[in-house]
Amino acid sequence: MAPAKAHVLPDRLAPNLKVWFVGTAAGPRSAAERAYYAHPGNRFWRAVHEAGITPRQFAPH
Repeated sequence: MAPAKAHVLPDRLAPNLKVWFVGTAAGPRSAAERAYYAHPGNRFWRAVHEAGITPRQFAPH
């Protein structure tokens, strides 16, 4: 059996960040769209907003 292919996206770091999210390699949908947490079923963006971290719910792009 062939090993699973890891989907790696570039880091999105910038000066003066207040929070970092660290995860494993991106899933196939996120890799194809070149955007983190891009699968429509992923709850990341909603959860970040509901936790009060963002002023609105963002999309992956």
